[in-house]
Formats: sequence, structure tokens, C-alpha cells
Amino acid sequence: MPTPQRIAITGATGLVGTALTAALQKRGDTVVPISRSQQPGGIVWDIDSGKLDADTLNGVNAIIHLAGAGVADERWTDERKRVLRESRIKSGQMLVDAMGKIANPPKVFISASGAGYYGPKPGKEVDETAPLGPGFLAEICRDWEATALAAEKHGARVAIARITVVLAANGGALERMLPPFKLGLGGPLGDGKQRLGWITLDDVVAGLIFLLDHDDCQGPYNFAAPEIVSNKEFAQALGNVVNRPAKIPTPRLALKLAFGELVDETLFADAPVVPRRLLDAGFEFNFPKLDAALEHVLK
Repeated sequence: MPTPQRIAITGATGLVGTALTAALQKRGDTVVPISRSQQPGGIVWDIDSGKLDADTLNGVNAIIHLAGAGVADERWTDERKRVLRESRIKSGQMLVDAMGKIANPPKVFISASGAGYYGPKPGKEVDETAPLGPGFLAEICRDWEATALAAEKHGARVAIARITVVLAANGGALERMLPPFKLGLGGPLGDGKQRLGWITLDDVVAGLIFLLDHDDCQGPYNFAAPEIVSNKEFAQALGNVVNRPAKIPTPRLALKLAFGELVDETLFADAPVVPRRLLDAGFEFNFPKLDAALEHVLK
């Protein structure tokens, strides 16, 4: 068991942050949440005004930067795009700037990112050697990661988790998908041929702790289960778990009218992401197969 550490987490009250906090505390670490509102033992910051007391990070061993507004929560207006960028990039810059102002800055900086970094890659398996793709999400991920990597100039080891669709019972994409599937009204999006990366919440947490504990882990890591599935296969597997048919497709045009451009970069982006570097580093997935993962999450 590693020596207990003080670990600051942004986004600590979100889906991943809540589960990660519980796991770290269970093994004896002290979690210091960084939030807009006061949390027990935490740090308050104001991203809009750029206010963060750098001294509060003195003596923290590691920062795990998970903060970021939900990519698919709202239609992408100009204002929403600004929020999506600043909640990730401006907040990350605040952390890195604070590290440069203190005598004993954190030695590890782990940042979330997204598989949107690669853009649509139809017909290709995407590992960490794949280049930056086109689109708004790719641009956000590029700048998000560049901000995190700037922590290296303050002596920190930086690792980046490019996270795919997170499967959890209470929150995230799966929570929004479940109601129609439970009514027998679920099915693929469009023709369902687009492939997607997915990962259970348990494995996201385990992966982040793996990056935290392994001093040789640096740079980007794809957080996706090894099994690549199409959207149609995902819908069929989910229907099987909830014991309902899953054959009613949602037309692409209807989603495009409702959500605009985010549809092309999220729901219909064909990006079969593989976790090459995590596997090479020795990480073992608890749930590498979709059927077992959905059974675990939903039952």
C-alpha cells in the first residue's frame, strides 16, 4: 500500500470525482476537494474571476484535475462553447499558475481529457499514437492537455486520461439512455455502425489511481475498455441486460435538429479507441467485456 498522500481533486463532487474520492479515502489518502463552494477540508476557487489561493496547494502531493462542464448536456451555442473551454482550460491554467507560486508544489498532475482528441476515425483502431483530429472537441482536448503538460515546468510528473463513455448506474450517458430502453423503446442511433469507446466507472477510478501510483506513467492514456463495439451492438447488449427489445433506431436528423453540431462529434463519431498504453503499463481492467460490464453496473 502506498504511503498516504494529500491529493487535491477538481470536480470532486462529479460522477468520477465522487467515486475517486471514496476510493482514495478508503485506502488512507486525504482528499482536498477544489470547488466553487466550500467543502469539508477543501479549497474554494472562482474560475470566472480566476481566484485561487496558491498557498492552499502547498504540501499537496498530487492534483487530479477532473473539472469540466458536461460536453453533451446542452446544445453548443457560442456561450456554451465558452463554458466548455473555460471550465477545463482556464481552470487548469489556474492550477499550474498556482504551482509556480509556492515553495512545495505537487509532484504529480493528472488531468482528464477526452477521446474527442482524435476526432472521427472511421475504420481505424485509435491508440495514443494517433494524431489530433478535427473538430471543436479535438481543439478543446488539445488545449486542455497542453495546459496540464505545462505543470512539468514546475517539476511535476504529468499523466493524461483520455476518457471515453463512462458506464455508471447513477449518472453519465447511461443514466440518460436507460428510461427508453426500460420501456422497450431503445435502439441504435442512426444505422448504429459507428463504433464507440466505453469504460466502467470502476475502471476509470482504478485507472486514475494506477496513474497516480506509478511514477513511470507520463503523457496520454486512453481510458477505454479493450472491447470495441458498434453503437448497434451496444444497444443490443443494453437491451439484453434490461430484458427489453432494442430495435427502434433514433434518426440522425431528429438528433441533429435537437442538439446541433455536438451530434456529429459525439453520438455519431466513429472512434474505436483502444487502451494500448494502459495495457502495456500492466493495468488490468475489472470489466474488459461489455456484457459483464453492463450486468455489473445495472444489477
